[in-house]
Amino acid sequence: MLFEAAFSAINLPFTVLLILVLLYWMSVILGALDISLFDFDIDTSVEPSGLQGFLLFLSAGEVPFMLIVSIMSLSMWSMAILSNYYLGNTTSWLIAAGLAVPNFGISIFVTKFAVKPFSKLFKALHYEGDHVSAIGSLCVLHSDATEERIAQATVKTGSAPLTLMVRTRAGEALTGGSQALVIEKDAERDLYIVEPFQDWES
Repeated sequence: MLFEAAFSAINLPFTVLLILVLLYWMSVILGALDISLFDFDIDTSVEPSGLQGFLLFLSAGEVPFMLIVSIMSLSMWSMAILSNYYLGNTTSWLIAAGLAVPNFGISIFVTKFAVKPFSKLFKALHYEGDHVSAIGSLCVLHSDATEERIAQATVKTGSAPLTLMVRTRAGEALTGGSQALVIEKDAERDLYIVEPFQDWES
């Protein structure tokens, strides 16, 4: 019965999305994809608004973006299956579309609270457990960074890559994709300070 409901026309879009999410995590487990493949930087130096504020509400930047997508996809799929079942809706796209609106709204808050423990876990792994070994390491920036513009950077380790939030020293600027050296931790802002690798090498 669940299989039939999942692949019925009115629930099929949510099922397809969930299948794509499952395929992504299988690829991550097998090593074909990186867990941070779809991550992106959020500029916290300006007042968040619109989409940026929405993503910050869901802890984007603190946990892998695909974890947020995965939890929301599972929530929306579950509620679509249950709501259509209990309302006896098997064919009406109009009813299904009407249910999709509250479904999405509820899933936002489900995702917010479900992600919270993971946010604490990733913060502990990235900022507390590994910050000593990160200092003195080379990293690759995901986007431009300055003293005020914070960016994500990846440090290669013996296991999973370490993702850090970084900034430069006053007067320095780095472009996305460039290498930098992690020189110290800014405990007040809970991030790392990096400098151009070429300057350090010379």
